[in-house]
Amino acid sequence: MILRRRLLVSFGAALALAACAAEAPDLTSDVGSINVRAVSVDVSGLAQAVEGREISVSKAQLQRDLTAALTKSLAQASDPNGTPVQVAVQVSKVQLTSPLRAAVAAGPSFVEGLVSVMALGSDAVVMAPTALKGSSEAVRLPGTIGIVTSPSAEKDYRQTLDGFAETVKQALTGDQT
Repeated sequence: MILRRRLLVSFGAALALAACAAEAPDLTSDVGSINVRAVSVDVSGLAQAVEGREISVSKAQLQRDLTAALTKSLAQASDPNGTPVQVAVQVSKVQLTSPLRAAVAAGPSFVEGLVSVMALGSDAVVMAPTALKGSSEAVRLPGTIGIVTSPSAEKDYRQTLDGFAETVKQALTGDQT
């Protein structure tokens, strides 16, 4: 009975925490219509590519994978008639939530970084560096259920990069889909 109550309270707390998660800021009034032509990712400031879980990812691989995720996400949202821009991301942290940590805190995996946008050709600043944090959309349950249902490190890594790319897209375009 007590275990069941704890599980229900933990699950309720996890849902409440998830509901409080901040949405990506809408920067569309500052940016306007854009046509993303280039994406650059800088991971040089990281001590290690990924924290929190055992996964074999080098900083070079992280850079390639995040560039690919951002390019794919931003290509879907680019306006061919918009201002041609380059999106630059300086990654400050990639944290994957381990199954054990999920059992206690039920927090999502995330990527943090500074995102800036420059107009191609003129190098005009379209968007000054803005701190963004994007997370995996995977639901993390507390307790034993959280341990059992946690995705593999590789799947969590991919979902987290895709989640960050989606956050960047939403911040630049206002597209909340």
